Amino acid sequence: MGKQVQDKNYYYTLYGVWSVVRDDLYEKTGRRMAYQRFSKIVRAYLDVVLKRVIYKHQEVQLYNGLGTLFGTKILCTKFNPWRAAFRRENGKSVFYKLKIDVMKDDGYFYFIGWRFPLKFHMYRFKVTGRWKQWLYANVKDGSDYPELECQD
Repeated sequence: MGKQVQDKNYYYTLYGVWSVVRDDLYEKTGRRMAYQRFSKIVRAYLDVVLKRVIYKHQEVQLYNGLGTLFGTKILCTKFNPWRAAFRRENGKSVFYKLKIDVMKDDGYFYFIGWRFPLKFHMYRFKVTGRWKQWLYANVKDGSDYPELECQD
């Protein structure tokens, strides 16, 4: 892959994927596909998949052997979940860890998991804020997910 696929943080971006596959799309379809159209198609597909995972509690098999997405929960006993946050101090951005208080609800941490084939072990599936909001709104409405079994 000679084209730029990753951003400065080494994440594979949708634009990077489009820049790699646009020539193959042209060869297969005979038409050029703009990034905006490609983005709408991929995002619509992911919306449908994640709505099935979040609202219908289904495990969804992704196309082309990319693995399976599923919703799950884990009891927070061995780790303290946190997220990265930044604040301004003296005109500079300062990094700090913002702890997530899972005990305020039921002590479980809810997330969307990805079972992937071994060839994709170096990749991670990051869920956007919009999909996380869907997940937590569904939990607050009384929905429940299967518990992830951990090995000690």
